[in-house]
Parts: sequence; C-alpha cells; structure tokens
Amino acid sequence: MHLNTVSNDLNNLAVLFDMDGVLVHTNPYHAKAFEAFFDRYRIPYSESEFEQHMYGKHNSYIMSYFFNRQIDGDELLALESEKEGLFREIYAEHAEPVAFLPEFLQDLSSHGVALGVATSAPKANMDLVLDTLDLRHYFQSTLSSEDVQAHKPDPEVYLKSADRLGVNPDQCFVFEDSYSGVTAGRAAGMKVIGVLTSHRREDLPPCLDYLSDYKHFNVEKLKELRLMWDNALALLPSPWAWCLYFFCTVLIGVSKTGIQNVGTFAVPLFALLFGAKYSTGIVLILLCMADLLAVIYYRKELLWSEIRKMLPFSLIGLLIGLFVGDFIDDQTFKLIMGGCILLSVALMIWATQRAKGTGRSDELTGKTWYSSSFGLLVGFSTMIGNAAGPAVTIYLLTRRLDKVTLVATGAWLIMILNFSKIPLQWLVWDNLSAEGLILNLLALPFILLGGFIGIRLVKVIPEKEFRIVILALVVIASLMLIFG
Repeated sequence: MHLNTVSNDLNNLAVLFDMDGVLVHTNPYHAKAFEAFFDRYRIPYSESEFEQHMYGKHNSYIMSYFFNRQIDGDELLALESEKEGLFREIYAEHAEPVAFLPEFLQDLSSHGVALGVATSAPKANMDLVLDTLDLRHYFQSTLSSEDVQAHKPDPEVYLKSADRLGVNPDQCFVFEDSYSGVTAGRAAGMKVIGVLTSHRREDLPPCLDYLSDYKHFNVEKLKELRLMWDNALALLPSPWAWCLYFFCTVLIGVSKTGIQNVGTFAVPLFALLFGAKYSTGIVLILLCMADLLAVIYYRKELLWSEIRKMLPFSLIGLLIGLFVGDFIDDQTFKLIMGGCILLSVALMIWATQRAKGTGRSDELTGKTWYSSSFGLLVGFSTMIGNAAGPAVTIYLLTRRLDKVTLVATGAWLIMILNFSKIPLQWLVWDNLSAEGLILNLLALPFILLGGFIGIRLVKVIPEKEFRIVILALVVIASLMLIFG
C-alpha cells in the first residue's frame, strides 16, 4: 500500500500550549507554594502525592484531595487565592521559559501559525508568566481557569481555544505535560505532543511525539508530523473503515486473553482494509501491544516445556516465511495464510483420530517431529500474515491442555515470535511505518477492552464448548482468506 502525499501548507494550522510545565518550569515552585500553604493548615503531604494529585490538576481537585473533603464555592476561591498568591511571590524572581521556547514561538509566528495558551491555572498566574517573559505578543488566544466551566481532562478549554482562533480541532497541535492535559487534547480531537518536563513518557497517554525542550522543534517538524498524521488517517478513508478497524482491534484483544482464533477471524478483515502484505505491518504492533497485556495477566499459568519444543522450529519457519514473503503478491499471501490454517485443522483431526484408534493421546502428539512440524507451521504463518494463532491453538489442544494453560502458553510463544518479527519486517519488508504506529496508538483503548472481554470469556465458557468455538472460528477464518 502506498500512502498519498497530503497537502502540507500551514493554512488553518494552530498550536495550543498548556502553561505549567510546557511554557515554563513552574511545578517545583507550585510544590514549594503548596508546602508552605499546607504547613499553614497543618495538612500532611508527600512528594508522591504531589506527583499524583497536584501536577496538572485544577485547584478544586487538589484542595478537595488534601483537605479530605469537598472544597468549592467561596471557600475554594479564598483558599485558591491564598495559595496562588504564595506561588506568585515565590516564582516571580525565578521565571524562565522552557529551553528554546522563544525561538520556537518566533519560528511559528513568522510562518503565520495561529497560537494560543490553554491553561488550568488562574489568569493572574498566566499574566505573570506571559508578561514577565514577554511572550504575550505571540498568542492570539489566552484562556485560563476563569474562562471555562469544566477543567481538564474535559476538552472545553481546547475546543474554546480552537473556536477563538477560527480553526477546526483537527487542525490543532497541543503541547501538554500532564495526564489530564493530554487526555483533554486527545478528547478534543487534536494532535498532542507530550512535553516531558514533569512526567515520564510512560506516565502519559499515547502522544504523536514527545520532547524535553524545544531545541529540535520547528515549523518543518510540525509539517512533517501533520503529514504523517494525515497519511495515517488516509489509510482508513471512511467511517465504516474506522469502525471495522476498531472492531478488529477488539478481536485482537479478545484473542490474546481469551479465544485465540477470534484474532485470526480479524486477519482477512485487516487484509481487506490495508492489503494482505501491508496489513501484517499494521497489525504486528497491535499484536505486540496485546501480547504484553496477555502475558502480564497470564504470567503464572504457562508451560515452558511446550514453548521450548516449538520455539526453535518456529524461528526457522519465521525465516522461511520472511524469504518467501518477499516474492509473492497479496492474493498469494491470502491463499497461503488460509492454507496454513486449514493444514493446522487437518493435522488436529488426524492426530485426534489416531489417538482414538490407539487409546493413547500422546502416541503421535508426543513425537519430536509433531512439535517441530507445528513449530515450522507457526513460524511460517506468523511471518506470512500474523496468523499463528490457529496453529498454536490446535497444537496445544492436541496436547490436552486446559483452557487457561492453553491461552497462557500460546500468548507467551506468540509474543516471543511477534517481537522477533519487528526488526525483520522493518528492515527487510519495509512495511512498518510511523503512520501505522499512529493507528496502533489510536486503537489502544479497544485492545484493552478486548483483553478484558477475553479474560471474562475464558472464565465463563465451559471447557468443551471452548474447544468447539475456537475450532469453528479457525475454519471460518481460513475460508474467508481463501475465498474472500
């Protein structure tokens, strides 16, 4: 799949900045102000509580948390005024911008980019920062806590800023440093850049990009990010395509923590959306994200002995798939993926019938050639089309594992293979892209939802019905690939 080049001029582009932690390093001084304020009222506090319940939060929340009761109305206004007055006294002599911010603002302004401040801080704090640092002239919109009814993570301040600047939300970049702020920007439908002055990357919701200062950010960088974002959105050209994509990501979550072959059912749908070969790159990172969820939850139930039997041969099959995949087209990809799945079913039926005839379930399945054959099939099918789930499931079914051990062992084996594939698909097939990663991040909540559903299904579906359901889904998915 080739991405279209999207027009990337700066018309109708806006950049919105939070203030604390984004324009200026105020959080240490807010902490000092709160320490002095809470000491006055003999209220206990800790640095960890500041990190969780102060940074990026509105004063109404902070006061209510630390006073351990609801604070609102005139009482809130009085306490807020007292604390913020302390802050301004402490900070006035230390005001300085985040490194290279003035240069970045000048670059944006010189290219006609609309700029705004959207902060949860009081207007007096915003005025102190903008006037002391001589930044006000860069911004066409400045909104503070007094200008909105609902505070972050509600998106009101960002939506109102976009309206004031005369742009649509999807034309805005947001620079944010807190969990609630990033959540607000994402809820507004804007492209969010995480500023890592107060929190680590892993402490924030997924962002389009991250920075510690503005040294390497300029107009060209924003144009590049917008083009990448627009190309990512162009991969799914209609509302129905987005609905199908998010539905498939829920299935992936379910498949990793519950019914493995539900994920295989999504494989032809992903191939329909993106093309079979390109879809393997889009789906791979989704699978890795879901794999991590599954192995964390099922970290104690796996059987390493079964993984050790298959893993060496799975890696060989993976390399075979890597070589073959470079020489075949999309339709052939689909036929091979479907054939691999049906071959897995045939092997299971044969092994089951053989066991009935001999009265020994392990006479065939305990042989080295049996596990090695399935290992090759698993590696090949996961490289060709992220379709290892059916082969793994069928092998583990014939090994007579209970449903929880089956899900756990399969999740760990497939996770190892999926993470092994990342450098191969990136360097050899060149079908991993920043645009695909954006789609992956947008789908993360749906993966988590699917993971929760999968865990519940494993608990409620009886063992016998569990086996019937996953086998039926294997056959359906393979036929969709071959004849779809």
